[in-house]
Amino acid sequence: MEHAPRHAYDLYEGAEPLSPNDRDPLTAGLPTAWWSLVWSFAGLVFSALWMMQSWKASKPLLGITKINHLAQDAWGLLVTLCCCYAVFQFWKPRSGSLGLALCSLTAAAAMAWHRL
Repeated sequence: MEHAPRHAYDLYEGAEPLSPNDRDPLTAGLPTAWWSLVWSFAGLVFSALWMMQSWKASKPLLGITKINHLAQDAWGLLVTLCCCYAVFQFWKPRSGSLGLALCSLTAAAAMAWHRL
């Protein structure tokens, strides 16, 4: 008498099939409501790194020139964050993982180009 091999998914024959949102590997382990916090935290860390680099680059400047330099960098940061958000929102319905990758690539390119 030969037995068929039992797989882990055989134990869940009566379970409901997963919805497409549950299969997304990017959301594994986190509740859906927390993803906005993850994006907020990532944006905050990116902003802090951007402004630290700006502060370091403007160290030799004095007075109003330094303030002008930091204001321009803050404006560049705002434009970068808006562009990253737009790229992600555009690609999110098509492919969530590709949207995340392109958003990260946009942010990395902007950070590299920021002080050339």
